[in-house]
Amino acid sequence: MNMDLYDDVEVHAVTRKVCEDMEYFEICDPNKVGPYCWSVYLHLKCGGVECVADCPNEGTAELIAQALKLKLKECS
Repeated sequence: MNMDLYDDVEVHAVTRKVCEDMEYFEICDPNKVGPYCWSVYLHLKCGGVECVADCPNEGTAELIAQALKLKLKECS
């Protein structure tokens, strides 16, 4: 993974949506909707985000995010 492409890490609760035969995930407010999972995103320097992990709980997602933040610091 080329960490030079990224400048930040984000963690978001997501909900699972199904529309006909298509499944997708959407960021949600965990205080309003029970999340399906927690996703870790790397923020692209050129704009946008890339999902790199879907986790069963917020704690696991935060641990992965912390490790990725350390890696970003090493690469900068």
